Amino acid sequence: MHTSPPDDFPFAGANAAKAITVDVEEAAKSFLAVCLSDGSFVPSACGIATAGISALDKTLTIKLTTSATLKVGSELVLLETNSALVSQADARTAFSGSATPCAGSGGDLLSAAGSAQPPSFDATLSSDPSGRAAWVDVQWAVDVSSGPTAGHRVLQAAVNRTNSIAGPNNRLVLSVTASEVADLPEASYGLQVTLTSWLGASATKVLTFARAASAAAAPSIRIAGQASQTFLLSSGLRLSAEADNECDESAASGTVTVTAVGAAPMAQLAGASGDVPDDAVLVLNATGSLDPDTTRDLQQLSFAWDCRQVQRREDAPAPCFLGADQGDTTTSPGVWRLPPSLLTHGPLHAITVTVIKAVARGAAPLVHTASVSFRVRPASEPFPRGALTRQCSAAECQRAHGTNKDLVVMLVLAPEYRNATATWSCDEVPSLSSLVPRSAANDANTPNGTFVLTVPAASLPANRANLTIAAALLFKGVAGLATVTVPLNNPPACSLGSGTDPSACLNAELTSDTFPKAVAVLRTQGWADDLDSQLTYEFGVRTAAADHAHQVGASPSAPIVGLPQGSVTLYACASDSQGSRACGTANVTVKPPGTGFDAAAEMRAANLSNLSSKGLAKTLQAAAQVSLLSAYIASSAGSGGAAGRPLMRSGGGGPTASSKASDAEAELASTTAVLLVNAILGSSNLQDTQQDTIEN
Repeated sequence: MHTSPPDDFPFAGANAAKAITVDVEEAAKSFLAVCLSDGSFVPSACGIATAGISALDKTLTIKLTTSATLKVGSELVLLETNSALVSQADARTAFSGSATPCAGSGGDLLSAAGSAQPPSFDATLSSDPSGRAAWVDVQWAVDVSSGPTAGHRVLQAAVNRTNSIAGPNNRLVLSVTASEVADLPEASYGLQVTLTSWLGASATKVLTFARAASAAAAPSIRIAGQASQTFLLSSGLRLSAEADNECDESAASGTVTVTAVGAAPMAQLAGASGDVPDDAVLVLNATGSLDPDTTRDLQQLSFAWDCRQVQRREDAPAPCFLGADQGDTTTSPGVWRLPPSLLTHGPLHAITVTVIKAVARGAAPLVHTASVSFRVRPASEPFPRGALTRQCSAAECQRAHGTNKDLVVMLVLAPEYRNATATWSCDEVPSLSSLVPRSAANDANTPNGTFVLTVPAASLPANRANLTIAAALLFKGVAGLATVTVPLNNPPACSLGSGTDPSACLNAELTSDTFPKAVAVLRTQGWADDLDSQLTYEFGVRTAAADHAHQVGASPSAPIVGLPQGSVTLYACASDSQGSRACGTANVTVKPPGTGFDAAAEMRAANLSNLSSKGLAKTLQAAAQVSLLSAYIASSAGSGGAAGRPLMRSGGGGPTASSKASDAEAELASTTAVLLVNAILGSSNLQDTQQDTIEN
């Protein structure tokens, strides 16, 4: 005989009806009982509690009750006497034999995560051409054109339950309970969802699916993210998938459509900034710009230049030139040689280069800009000078600064002006003038004439392409100016609620609320970004010390397993391709285990032998749960035992309460830790940066 779990449900730990199928060698009929062969049950008890047993041709279906605890690896044995499982061809021939359930979910600890997540139909990845996924209505319906009436009634109950939820964005996911799946007749069905945008436009989609025969249950394949995905050529292609119900002699496949997308060029502009003398040609150089999709030798970039002058902030920008002579931009592509005699003394001149990448005819243009600003001063009148630069690594400086991070700039005064004072300002960040830079005056390690200013991320503007920081210099009554223009990359924004609270785009649901098998399902929705159409999502647990990532990838939802008792803060972050990200949080409360809970027994029951084949995410879920159980054992020992039960140890004077974990418990924790480390190493890809984020 051969067994397999149907429809994504594991064998143990579920809080709803479960079923297994047993393949037999020839058509069978009738059935009396099965029993576990490990001696836990006597034959008269028939081993496991069943809600119904049926034989159909070469398939035996056993539906288990919620109290049944058939575990992975336990052998099923047909009773050899009084058995009513017989051949259809000859009722005198009774069946005999045994079968071992395969590891549908990879262990008892992991089964809680799988079983706690009900089957669902998710419309959260739906998009609106307006850029705002703010739905005013979401309605589900059963497609009555397919499937039997009995199945329609089951699905209609799920539809009614979902449509009654307050708030349209909370209705984007339709969940079907395990008992509803068990009651759903084997057939093909359709579910329809209609979304209405904030502009009043509506769209409808019908999803067809099948409730397959239990005997034909193949592994369930889930590819993270949308059915159609894009990837940047510069970042490479990354796809991830998970499989459940991985039984011997079974196979399944999944399909995803991917489209390669070219990245915009990265504009770099070096040259004059702040106050510059009028005795030398100004050289503005953008040849450091690059195309991230290819090498410098093969990149095809062109450059467009613009110059505007601004006397005061409230003035409209004016052209820099009055005549036809505007310097030389043709001799060396990407370089603008500009005689200062063509410019006006006094006003601030803003130079912008637009770097244009060659694309196929008809494709959307790929461009990026960079800017510098300066004032022309007479060289005959000395003035204080300094170099003001953004502080970043070579790789970071090739990209715009993510506004979710602090911005650091450094001013280094020319040697002859080291004693000059600096007053800071930024039109885009008015509060910058109150910041105190690090300097020799307050830091003995900072050289004289050097100032390091940190602008908090919270002060950086939203929806701005760049900002210009100015340091007004004063030396012996003579004024000078140093400036730096920093390109900005705003993180993904939540389009729901007020638009300023990322938590409005995060929903957390405890599908199992008791330690140690508590499971929270996090879902994100409504994120939008002006740089990328496809985002990367990170989910995890936030503590006072750090964020602990549990899943990183294209999927906008994740189960979080391994939650401690009490109030737990969960987080979800949405990131663009340049690493700029925004995060929201949600709180859940996990209940303590019941009286008599035995953490050591729970750990011993875990099947961790084949974890590495389940992938890194599930392996780390198991590690999180085992870590909690180990901590629970240690803390319970120190307090006199779990749930008030002393941990007993035999000694010369008889059993006594232990003040520390027993040798057996310590050995159990050590053995389990070794299994987990091996599983993590076996399921890790050291070249995968997203896996590295989770492991760290």
